[in-house]
Amino acid sequence: FGYSTFSAIPYAGALSIMLRVCAAALVFIKLVLDRHYSPGLLMCLIVVGMVLLVAYVKSGYSHVFYLLIICLGMRNVDKETIISLDFWIRIVICLFIVSCGLTGIIENYITYRTNSNVLRYSIGFNHPNTVASLVLSLILEEAWINKRHTTGFYVIVVWTLAAITYLITANRTAVLIMVVFPVALLFAKDRTVENSEKQYGGSVFAAIFPVTAVFSYAAMMLCRSSSFFRIIDIALSNRFYNAHVIFNSYGVPLLGQQVALVSVKAARLTNSSIVLLDVAYLRLLIQAGPIVLILLAILYGSVMNQAWKKGNQLLNLILCVFIIFGVCESGFNNVFMNFTLLLAAKELFNSEERAEGVALCSEM
Repeated sequence: FGYSTFSAIPYAGALSIMLRVCAAALVFIKLVLDRHYSPGLLMCLIVVGMVLLVAYVKSGYSHVFYLLIICLGMRNVDKETIISLDFWIRIVICLFIVSCGLTGIIENYITYRTNSNVLRYSIGFNHPNTVASLVLSLILEEAWINKRHTTGFYVIVVWTLAAITYLITANRTAVLIMVVFPVALLFAKDRTVENSEKQYGGSVFAAIFPVTAVFSYAAMMLCRSSSFFRIIDIALSNRFYNAHVIFNSYGVPLLGQQVALVSVKAARLTNSSIVLLDVAYLRLLIQAGPIVLILLAILYGSVMNQAWKKGNQLLNLILCVFIIFGVCESGFNNVFMNFTLLLAAKELFNSEERAEGVALCSEM
């Protein structure tokens, strides 16, 4: 609902705060009811919880709050069940928002690409790019849930969704990923990983997230002085230059800071300049701080390393797609847009659960 124009109705902000308080209370109750913690896990939860809580309080960045909730709440939670539930709830809510947008109950925000007359429709969401990003995230989530493989029918379905999404939103990045994804599935067949590959391949694969984050930082700093990064920046609608302007104004905090952002919609309504942080890694760095970015890099590195060692090529592909998506959209940081954040948060507890499983097998 926060991604829709429902967010503009009276008291929407107060309702959002109430829901966050309820979520925090439920997770706190779960932490108390879980009771038994190893000293190491307890210390880990305290450190992670305090880092994310302080970053959220100082920045007001809601995605950090959602990350806090899932990091503290995923212990002893079945990831398949919760992600399947998430998928169907999001389908229902998205259809409800679209129906409200098309019937005029809420605003169907219509905009155009800069230097173009092509109209772009949000069909009830706050921006056309949000619609495309949600469609992409639902396609990837469904593929993980149902362990998709490439078939002719699946390709036709995904490409049809991509075509419809493009006609409505004129989005390029998410639609291009939708077109490529079912083809890439041809190479995402599970396989047995040799011991040498487990050791070295997993480490290399786990490095993709930090390498992408470093690349984003370099592109921000060099987007006007390097021809290579300038071309990339222009192709991505000046995302890195926009981030560089904010970086020059605010710098990088150790742990969270308030950043006044101005969306394209707000800028056009008020005839002011846009202030955007659309690159996920740069938004975390500037708004939440490097400690939060490093924490997420560690969690993603862990889940990517495990996916490689298990030969889970489908998950490997989906994780890589989301990391690429993060270069173009800050929605990567939001668990409501990126379900793999649940898998990353689960890594805080996987070693404990694996140890419990080994102990149980030994007793049997």
